[in-house]
Amino acid sequence: MGLIRTAMLALGVLLAVGVPEARAQTGNPTNDALLARNEAGRREAFRSLLTQNRYACAEVTVLFQAGLDPRRTAYWDLSCRDGGPWRIAIPAERWATPTLNACGQGAGPAAGPCFRGLANNAPGLAAAAAAPPASCRTACDSQPQSLQNACLARCASGSTIQASAPVGATAAAVRGRFGFIYTAEPPSTAFGFSSGKTDRLAANMDAIRACEAVAGRNQCRVALDFPNACGALVQALTTPPVQVRRLASGVGQTREQAEAQALNTCRLAEAASSSISCRIAISGC
Repeated sequence: MGLIRTAMLALGVLLAVGVPEARAQTGNPTNDALLARNEAGRREAFRSLLTQNRYACAEVTVLFQAGLDPRRTAYWDLSCRDGGPWRIAIPAERWATPTLNACGQGAGPAAGPCFRGLANNAPGLAAAAAAPPASCRTACDSQPQSLQNACLARCASGSTIQASAPVGATAAAVRGRFGFIYTAEPPSTAFGFSSGKTDRLAANMDAIRACEAVAGRNQCRVALDFPNACGALVQALTTPPVQVRRLASGVGQTREQAEAQALNTCRLAEAASSSISCRIAISGC
């Protein structure tokens, strides 16, 4: 998986955008200021924090307060529409620098596992974070066990929870389903593919992890996001020696349509070369 990099983040953006005065609740001034905001305000604060530090985050889709450690460092887990998931650690000392870690990669509370509370929360945290309502627990029962904590966090914040449904072979049969393709730069053969999942975050993470298991961390980028559709990935291969020269993706209402679009894109791009063949690497709905 490669080395885990810890990114140092500037704190000023969290405090310089009009955070309201907050009563001391947790013994962590920055955390108290965040808690004084509404959900939308907290998401915007973290989105600004990430983008100011050159991390892709068009929108925070999941935000979860994981808790405080005995030193009252606050931990927040989040995932963006185009990046993550991450855990941000905010020290209790005013003007201290937060850190950003990839979820579940490494040891200690700063690296997760994410979207679940810390085992040893500091006193007073329970009053600062409400338990998910019973309706959320009922809605999240259909999710895989490993994803239920993230599901509860989304539900408690008002996000929609997708219920389980049978997987079909066409886009019409997979409404409310999500798929992603992640790829590394050629000549790497690494890619990650997910399709037909009821949880967008899970679909995204499955594809990222499959690609990074081969290419290493931070080497994969999203090639296609295909909700309620079918997707395909095609590789342009040189012969001989066999190497990946180019990648093409396609989307359609059926698997055949997605494959045809990806193959057509590949063949047009490589029309001038007689030594290139376009091959379907994977497809699904």
